[in-house]
Amino acid sequence: MDFFNDVMGKLKKNRRNLWEDFQRKCSSFVSAKPLANFAFEDFLTVLNLINKLITIGDDFTGSPSPTLRNAVKQHSVSYFNSYHKSRMDDLRAMLENDTWRPCPVQPGFSLKSMFSLPLPLLLSPNSDPPPFSTQGV
Repeated sequence: MDFFNDVMGKLKKNRRNLWEDFQRKCSSFVSAKPLANFAFEDFLTVLNLINKLITIGDDFTGSPSPTLRNAVKQHSVSYFNSYHKSRMDDLRAMLENDTWRPCPVQPGFSLKSMFSLPLPLLLSPNSDPPPFSTQGV
């Protein structure tokens, strides 16, 4: 029983130092592999795990865990910048490689008129052309 009480006493006395050391080691571990290469679901799993550790640390020491929070923030910004760039590259490639065909419109057509077109016409590339004039195209 004395051993248990001794360990508990040392944990209570040194909990901040112990948690600071743990944060540094976790931050180093997270930084060792760039999260920008993770799949989105895997990235969310890592974030969820780190947030649970932060909650545990907050409960254990009463400290807001700044070291771990800053590491998560840096890696999240890096991940989402990379994710955004990747999605923009995919979108650019899709738009550049997609076959575009003119849509016949009535004379005097404006962008506001587009909201009155039937939705299937706007969505389906194989739909028949609308039954109005193609003059002015």
